[in-house]
Amino acid sequence: MCVPISPGSFTSRKPLPEAWRGVRDQELSDKTGIPGCIFVHASGFIGGNETREGAMAMATASLKM
Repeated sequence: MCVPISPGSFTSRKPLPEAWRGVRDQELSDKTGIPGCIFVHASGFIGGNETREGAMAMATASLKM
């Protein structure tokens, strides 16, 4: 889950990459190169993976983009 720019805001400081937004399952794993992806919300504020390691890989990869 992304951190908002201020308390109560719906704007994220660093949303997940646009190319991942609204994508699910194997298609998302293919785009990211990270196995076990489940989804990234269309606005990019949250994403999910089957494992903690996968979620950490998604977070790390998104910071490098």
